[in-house]
Amino acid sequence: MRPRRRLAALLPLLCMPSLPLALAGCQQILGIHDVSDDPDTGRPDGQTSQGSGGATSGAGGGGGEAGGEVGGGGHGPDVMDLALVVLTPNVTVPLGGKNLVEIEIRRTGGFDGEVTVAAVSPPAGLVVDRITIAAKETKAEIVVGAEAPLALGNTISFTLAATSGALESTAAVTNALVTGRPGSLDATFGVATGIAPVRFGNDDGGYFTDIEVVGERIVATGWGIGGVGGSSMKIARLTSAGALDPDFAGGALLSTRIGSSSGSEAESFAVGHQVDGKIIAMGWHEIPEPRDIALWRVGANGATTDPEFGNNGKALLDTGGEETVVDGLVLANDKILVAGARDARMMVARVSSNGRLDTAFAAPNGFWALDRASTARAVVVDREGRILVVGEVDTGGQSDGILARFLANGQPDTTFGTGGQQVFGTSASSERTAAVAVLDDGRILVGGSVGKEGSADFEVRRFLEDGAADPSFGASGVVALPITDGDDVAQHAIVLPDGRILVVGNATGGATPGPVLARYLRDGRLDPNFGVGGVLSLYVGDSGGIQRAAVYPGQKVVICGENQGGVPGPGTYGIVARLWM
Repeated sequence: MRPRRRLAALLPLLCMPSLPLALAGCQQILGIHDVSDDPDTGRPDGQTSQGSGGATSGAGGGGGEAGGEVGGGGHGPDVMDLALVVLTPNVTVPLGGKNLVEIEIRRTGGFDGEVTVAAVSPPAGLVVDRITIAAKETKAEIVVGAEAPLALGNTISFTLAATSGALESTAAVTNALVTGRPGSLDATFGVATGIAPVRFGNDDGGYFTDIEVVGERIVATGWGIGGVGGSSMKIARLTSAGALDPDFAGGALLSTRIGSSSGSEAESFAVGHQVDGKIIAMGWHEIPEPRDIALWRVGANGATTDPEFGNNGKALLDTGGEETVVDGLVLANDKILVAGARDARMMVARVSSNGRLDTAFAAPNGFWALDRASTARAVVVDREGRILVVGEVDTGGQSDGILARFLANGQPDTTFGTGGQQVFGTSASSERTAAVAVLDDGRILVGGSVGKEGSADFEVRRFLEDGAADPSFGASGVVALPITDGDDVAQHAIVLPDGRILVVGNATGGATPGPVLARYLRDGRLDPNFGVGGVLSLYVGDSGGIQRAAVYPGQKVVICGENQGGVPGPGTYGIVARLWM
């Protein structure tokens, strides 16, 4: 009867001589919100091709679409009612595993009763736990999983219903992807194990340091130590099956020295690509000293001769000091950002698309450096083109974390933190940052480790857009937890398509040394449906280690690192692994 009463109230308004007055009445009776005059809150894309130390969330997809309430929730603010809303984006249903889906009960009209949530006529093979949400509570998590007859790659849709007595509200989840068990290696990748080893020839050491996903192909960069001394930059491209790509350098691993001496050292720590597909490896070169910024550009097909970039494809840049580069990215306009240190002080620099220092950045220098002992670890660009750099600053006997934000022209953004910087840490522990990411709502995530040397723990921090700690995350914006009983050093952190957080690193000492992954829920709690209590040890070889991770299509991630000797055989290998998430 309620819709008829609303229509009856509306009819006299339609006869009013004043149309604006009639529209106002429509809004009051039907609850319509006129958004025609709302300011455009969208932001420019700001997408970059970047080294993985910094990342913008929302990349990669393959999950289901979460819906708001389908039924219920329409009785108006003065009538007791409830509305069910699914909060988790990109819902996935793991085969033989479990995932948590965040939901919310929106209560109106003074309703504060207990609510039951369950699936309505779920498709065969879908497993959804029935839950009860206590009186007055609003948010909860419901467990979903898949079993036969569902199979990997299937997409399903289902409906959740929230009921309390005569009150009911439903919410639809559409196109949810059936995935592998979170954390399990993808056996369709590499040598049927989920791991693709790439031999570094006769090199005595080295590893892949960074990884980028381009479509379904994977570009990895790193460095190796030659048998006659010195080191060389590496670039490889892999197919979606984990084999060296025959369309790139004839299926070979590319290797180059920047200097002519056999003892020269060149190491790459970040990789990105320009609009035309050309690949940029970013790092540093040394011998003769001092260290300088080193860039290497190769063609989309692996061609190593490029007369339009630096010195035939290699650019060696000196800012007048000693520069070390540990991360970088390629901007949408093909310019290049690198981050690291200059004379042992945090540095960020910009390079033109053809390999020259861009003096319009932090004019007239082309670089910005902090005024005290420090280093950068990772760099990312937000959707407004602002640059975020994270690292550490020496505080005398220990290190604190530092997060700095710059305008696109390289000038400090004084609306962020204090003078464009936010320093963080605790009095008894040292911070070691590893990654920075910008969430879709502008909040900032920093991953790393904290603790004394030999007893570090993984740490994740979340900041508001202005640099203040986010009180809704962990304990006052911080989550620091022991991952193993040894020394847990985080190497990287990424935001998954559903908003969860993955931190990767390596543990030494303790009962379970080696590569380790931790997955966190969006509020900072360890995800109980990943590994054991949110933690997973990963074997990538007898002497394996992992460095960085990237989101891969189809609810997967790829991880790069190294293995030396042992399985699969003597020698040095860069490794790429692909896992379900």
